Amino acid sequence: MKSNIAIYFIILLFFAFLISIVLPFINGEIVIINEFFNIPDYNNLGSIVQFNSPDIIQSISDSTLKLRLLPYKILEGMFFHHHMSFIEPAWLLSQGDSTPIHQYGILTSKLISSLAILSNNAVSLDFYMKVNYGSYIVFYLFVLILLISTIKEKLIIIIYFSLIIFLIYILGFLILYMTPTVSPLRQIFSPLILIFVLYSFKSINKKSSYLLLICLVIYSFYNFHMAFFMCFSIFLVNFIALLNKKYDRKMFLLTFFSSIVIFALNIYFDFNSNNTFSEIGIYFGSDLKFGSILLILILLSCLYLIIYQSNSLIKKDKQLQFLCYFSAMTIIFYAWNPSIVHFSQIFWILLFTLLFWIDNYVKPSQVFLFSTLIIILVMLFPAYESYKFKKDFYYDEIIKQSKVYVWELPNAKIKSTINPEPIYDSCEKFKTYSLNKSVVMISEYDSFLPYVCGFNNKGYYPQLGQSLISTKFHKKAVEFYRTAEFEILFVDKAISENSMDKANFGFYSLISDYVFKKINYILQIKKTFDLVSNDFILIDKGKLINVYKRKIKK
Repeated sequence: MKSNIAIYFIILLFFAFLISIVLPFINGEIVIINEFFNIPDYNNLGSIVQFNSPDIIQSISDSTLKLRLLPYKILEGMFFHHHMSFIEPAWLLSQGDSTPIHQYGILTSKLISSLAILSNNAVSLDFYMKVNYGSYIVFYLFVLILLISTIKEKLIIIIYFSLIIFLIYILGFLILYMTPTVSPLRQIFSPLILIFVLYSFKSINKKSSYLLLICLVIYSFYNFHMAFFMCFSIFLVNFIALLNKKYDRKMFLLTFFSSIVIFALNIYFDFNSNNTFSEIGIYFGSDLKFGSILLILILLSCLYLIIYQSNSLIKKDKQLQFLCYFSAMTIIFYAWNPSIVHFSQIFWILLFTLLFWIDNYVKPSQVFLFSTLIIILVMLFPAYESYKFKKDFYYDEIIKQSKVYVWELPNAKIKSTINPEPIYDSCEKFKTYSLNKSVVMISEYDSFLPYVCGFNNKGYYPQLGQSLISTKFHKKAVEFYRTAEFEILFVDKAISENSMDKANFGFYSLISDYVFKKINYILQIKKTFDLVSNDFILIDKGKLINVYKRKIKK
C-alpha cells in the first residue's frame, strides 16, 4: 500500500514538472519574439537595435541581442507560420467560413473553435495558446489511464513518465515555443482509442470491434495518419491470423475495407488542398542521412525482436502484434522528416510498446527497474540544465534586453517584442479598404496580419512565401493576382518600395547559412509583386503595408 502511494506521488511530481513547463504558455506569460527582418527590433531603452551604434557599450549590447535573435530570424524559426496552421482554420470555422484547408484535420479545427464557443471566447491567439499547451496535461492524463489499464508493474509507469520528461527537456524551449506539432493536440485522443483497440482484441463481443472501426473512420477526420495506421495495423493482425488459418474472415474484410475507406475519404475531402508547402515540404523536408537510417533500422529491428522473442504470433498475442505493427508504421513520421521534432510525435507509442512487452514478457526484477529508474533520474539533471540554459540564453535574456509591448488586437491580446503600432496601422488600412472582412495580400505577414486584425486572407495560397516552391506554383500565384476578381491589394511596404532592411540581411547572412533561405523566401514574394505591379496603382501608404488598386482595363 505504501509503495503504491509513493508511486502515485511520483506520478503527481511528473505532472507538476509538466505543468511548470507549459503554464507560462497557458497563462499568457510568454512573449512572442520579433521574427521579421523588416520590422525593427527595439532594445529596453526603446531604441532600434543597431550593431553600429556610436555608443560602444550600447553597440556591444545590441550586437549581443542580435546574436540571440538568430534562431527566430531563420526560416525554421517562424512562430506565426507554424501556429497559424492550427489557428486560422479554427478561427474561420468560428466565423462561419468553410475554408478548404485543415492541415491538421478538420475535427482538430472544430475542436479548437468549439472549445472557444463553449467557453465564450474568441478563437484568439491567446486562447489558442491555452488550448495547445493545455493539451499536454490532458494528453498525458489519457496516457496515464492507458498505462494503469495495461501495465501491471507500476514502477514501469514511473520509468515511462521519467523518459517523457527527459524528452521534453531534450526538445528544449525553442522547439516548444515555435513548433506546435510537438504538442499532443493532434493526437490527444489516441491513447483512449488505443485502450479501445487493445480491449477489442480481448473482448468476445464483436460489437465492440465494429464500434471501434466506426470510431477510427471518424477519428481520421481528426488525425488521418494515426487513424489509418491503427486501422491498417488491425488489418495486419487479422491478415497474420488468416495465414495461420485462425481468423475471423468477417473482421479481416471489415478492417481491410475500413482502411480503404479512411484512405479514400482523406483523398476525396482533401482538407490540405492548395497548401503546397505542407504537401511537398521542400523547405523543411530533409534527406535521410546515415544516422537517421541507422535509427530507423534499430527501431524496426527492436520491434521485430519483440515479436520474435515473445512468440506473439504463435501465442496469438494480438495486442502485442498490433502495438508492434502500429509502432512500425508511425516511424513513417520520422522517416518523412528525420528530426527530433518528428521523433517526439511517435516517442510515446514506441516507448509504450517497449514497456508493454517488458511488463508482459521480460518481467524484470524490482532491483533492475529501480536501477533503470535511478539512471534515468540522473540523466534528467543535465537534460534540465540544458533546457534551462538554452531558455535563459535564447529567450529570457532577449526579454531582458528588449522592449516588450502589449498587443490589444481583436484576435491577439498578447505580449510581444514586435512594436504593435505598424500592426494597428495595418488594421486601419484593412478597415478602410476591405470588403466583407476579406483582404488579398502580397506579404510575408499574410499568415498572421489579417487574422490578428479580424480579417480573412483570401489570397491564392494561405501563406504565399511558403508556397512559392517552384516555377509552376509561382506562375499560379501570378495568374491569380492578375485575373482574380478583387480590386484592392495590400503589399508589404518594404517590398513595394524596395526598402528592405539590407543591414539586417547582411548581418545575419554573415552568421548563418540558414538565413539565406529566409532571404530567398522574402525575395520570392517580392518577385511575385514585381511581375504584377503594372496591373495596380498605389493609392495609400502605411507604416507596414501599402494599398494598391487594380487598374481599369481599357
